[in-house]
Amino acid sequence: MGHDRWLKEAHPGVTPEEAVKIPAVKKMILDDIIATGKGAKLRGFELPKDIDFECTCNELGQVCMD
Repeated sequence: MGHDRWLKEAHPGVTPEEAVKIPAVKKMILDDIIATGKGAKLRGFELPKDIDFECTCNELGQVCMD
């Protein structure tokens, strides 16, 4: 299931800016990043230990995850 669909089902009415502040959402994204890295045979030091998000909104109202 894609992140967008999961977000709409698990946290209806929550914006992406608000969602990344939810620990379960942040953990799910980090776990996906780590799984992808392990699938690419990256070593432990090459995998992120934590992630942080910065969200901005452009003049069209589109959310950009920096």
